[in-house]
Amino acid sequence: MSFLQPGILLGLPLLALPIIIHLVNRQRHRTVNWAAMRFLLDARRMSTGMARIRQWLILLMRMLIIAGIVMAISRPLAGLWMGGLAGSGNKETYILLDRSASMEQQNLQSGQSKRATALTKLSNSLDTAGTSDRILFIDGILSRPIEVSSASALKDLQDGGPTSTTADIPKMLESALDNIEANQTGSADIWICTDLRANDWDIGSGRWDSIRARASRLPGLRIFLLAYPAPPEEDYIINIQNVKRNVYSSRAEVLVDFDIRRAANRQLNAKEVQLEFSINGNRSSQLFKMESELLSLKGHTLPIDITQETGWGRISVPADSNPRNNDAYFVYAASPVRKTVIVSENEQLAEIIRITASSPMDRSLQYEVQHLKPSEDALIDWKSSATLIWHAPIPDGVNAKQLKNYVESGGSVIFLPPEQSRGKKLFGVQWTDWINASATPTQVGTWRTDSGLLRNTQNGNPLPLGKTQIYQHCELNGSGTPLAQFESGKPLLLEAYVEGGRAWFLSTLPQATHSSLSRDGISFYVLLHRAIELGASALGDARNLDAGPDSLGNAAEWMALSIEDGSTLSTHSLHAGAFVEKDENKMVALNRPQEEDEPKVIGDEDLAMILEGIEYKRIDDAAGSLKPLTAEIWKTFLLAASLALLAEALLCLPGRKTDKSKALST
Repeated sequence: MSFLQPGILLGLPLLALPIIIHLVNRQRHRTVNWAAMRFLLDARRMSTGMARIRQWLILLMRMLIIAGIVMAISRPLAGLWMGGLAGSGNKETYILLDRSASMEQQNLQSGQSKRATALTKLSNSLDTAGTSDRILFIDGILSRPIEVSSASALKDLQDGGPTSTTADIPKMLESALDNIEANQTGSADIWICTDLRANDWDIGSGRWDSIRARASRLPGLRIFLLAYPAPPEEDYIINIQNVKRNVYSSRAEVLVDFDIRRAANRQLNAKEVQLEFSINGNRSSQLFKMESELLSLKGHTLPIDITQETGWGRISVPADSNPRNNDAYFVYAASPVRKTVIVSENEQLAEIIRITASSPMDRSLQYEVQHLKPSEDALIDWKSSATLIWHAPIPDGVNAKQLKNYVESGGSVIFLPPEQSRGKKLFGVQWTDWINASATPTQVGTWRTDSGLLRNTQNGNPLPLGKTQIYQHCELNGSGTPLAQFESGKPLLLEAYVEGGRAWFLSTLPQATHSSLSRDGISFYVLLHRAIELGASALGDARNLDAGPDSLGNAAEWMALSIEDGSTLSTHSLHAGAFVEKDENKMVALNRPQEEDEPKVIGDEDLAMILEGIEYKRIDDAAGSLKPLTAEIWKTFLLAASLALLAEALLCLPGRKTDKSKALST
């Protein structure tokens, strides 16, 4: 229990006042033995026990009256958690808000989302407590502290609105710790409002080691998790996998591959779902029957005007508990060439990669492969290359800058370990030492099946990566998201933290002397072509991208053709929609990242592991819940004092007088 006026509790010693008065009264009269009173005392001895009990009860009631008044004046707080706000003496309170698309899951009765519920409850609780000198807000998009004028302002904070992005919880915590250390705050509270989705917490990241070490050096730090892990009652999720424009002699069409998934907290039966299709503003609808949780449709045909080389579309499912996953946008244009550039001195390795990259996944698309030696890197056509395979020492200087610019503009790079010249770092990662397997080849322990290059196939089957044998690999040093790990926990495939495009580090070579990747074929083929498709999405006049703070670059250069509710010009890149560039007539479709649709949440064991050594408390809540985090309960104590006062009055009433005639007869 916490108190808004804890200083009043210093009055609790007044509880001893009735006892002191009682003891003083006992000393006011001297006892004188008188023989004639002896018989009267014997006569009353039978009723003395009850009288003494009544006196003790009166004394107890008087003490309760004082205790109730003191507690009521001190304004006690109670709620879903105890001791988290008031009376803590903290100077700063940090609100870390997960604004990812999954946090827009709503209570169907109230229409309030998890995100809105968390902000409202924290705003009310902080406003009630009123003890923080500063309130700082950090969202999951920009991850920088914003000072909030008052607790009540949290409800209407512009940077606290809905988005169609993902969140980065470690990055938000790092930002809060940076600010606490810079300000040398004596003590601070960090509130993390989250639905505990595993993709937002990235528990496999090496950043948690640093976070634990830094937080443990701050003795006044407390972390509270305001968690909303409950699954939806029923939710339809739409995802577009691929879009292709076909032109024939007298007509044109767009072929769309998309998935519909149902998520619910109960068993679902077969059901018909009506989808709405919008293509360049023209709408149509069609019924589809869902026999299971997943419905995958390939090559759904939408006719288009043959004279239009570019265009946009949207597929929508019926309204449900989360409006942020009800729409999926796409844009289309002539497909760009899938060009792969291999930079390597190893002719044999380059030939293996060339054969794999040039074997088409879609025969209607054009593939091209170019092999260059590291000394010929000046010949790379950065603007037309979908993917770069870099099997050479990590560059520095001008070459490193070119690689960074290429990735930031949407390109894809796969780094393969060089034979020598290790030690340089790029994208926060560097190669270290080569490790030769003993008599038994190293096996792949785990890999990420929900997202990334090694995700399951569209029919839900995993890649056969578990059969891959590794004979030699080069260890990595740096931070990133492990997509595949050895049984030792060391990364086989690491995705670096980059903005714009993608950069991966594969710690072995697809060569018979190093691994069975080329012999097994499937895993490396899928890995490489998924990287090519991601890079190709940044080329041409139509790009389908994930929503994020840098997705559109300068938002003023883009005009929204269709966009989700709640967007402003400055926040267009955070919302799903279709956009056209004002000057060059290029088009971009933004959608929430697919990992936002993965329902997996982190459990208590995972939380205990990543927050080991840090004082934290978890409070589970639900979207639209009316139960406050904290509330004043002084009325309860005032009522208790009133009842004690009434009981004391009743106990002090004189006893019934005995009838005189009966008294004389006895």
